[in-house]
Amino acid sequence: MTQRPLEGNGYVADTSALIDLKDKYPGDVFPAVWKRVSALINDNRLRAPREVYRELQVKDDELTRWARNNLQLFISEDTTQLFKVKELLKKHPTASNASSESPDADPFVIVLAEIYRWCVISSEERKGKPQSKQIPDICDSRGIHHVSLLEFFRRENWKFEQS
Repeated sequence: MTQRPLEGNGYVADTSALIDLKDKYPGDVFPAVWKRVSALINDNRLRAPREVYRELQVKDDELTRWARNNLQLFISEDTTQLFKVKELLKKHPTASNASSESPDADPFVIVLAEIYRWCVISSEERKGKPQSKQIPDICDSRGIHHVSLLEFFRRENWKFEQS
């Protein structure tokens, strides 16, 4: 059983943040970044909903393999999450693409952050429109803090120096 995350001191990662992490900070060049990410996962301060894992499975690449080796990152849906996702989609119907056959993690990312009172990390940008489907806009409307990958590094006070 997964240990329940601590309230207020963690992050929920969106698929876009994990993809950007792999693309901008590949492990062979930035091993310290990935060690710190692993430490946050092990400290129970970084999680993602199982839907993010499902989105990553669409490809078979380095990130997919990393995800398979870090299953503790991913939290399975429970009845509370499903109820809250349903409620979120009533208020923000564009938060999910109902016609898509592929998984859509966005509502689950937002709800998980809301339940744990955590911050969302994604690479999406605000549109500033009330009915925007962008994660930052929906987070704003629900009082959930949202950061980019770089802002996440700054919040954690991560500094990487060349030797």
